Amino acid sequence: MIDAASLLRWMYDPQSQVQLTGPAHQLLALPTPDKLLQLVAMAQEEGRTWALLDGPRPARAGWLLDIWWNEQPEMSPTLLAATQARCLPLKELASQLSGVG
Repeated sequence: MIDAASLLRWMYDPQSQVQLTGPAHQLLALPTPDKLLQLVAMAQEEGRTWALLDGPRPARAGWLLDIWWNEQPEMSPTLLAATQARCLPLKELASQLSGVG
């Protein structure tokens, strides 16, 4: 699992290229920690429990933090375990974000 405090330091490092998924799964610029905390709370209210960190792809140069990701029932246990290795619980992210603001 990803450490929330380390993740936040890395995400807000000026040299990091991190985008965020919005509620409609659109790509957004990384908001301020206060705004991200609000978005995490919205995702939690919708029943989301994980934040997925996804690396660069050919169509996307930077990293993506997906706070609306959820476990898909069709994922095999092996694929789910590999995916969750790049995740952290939203409650941990929210806890760290509340200490930043």
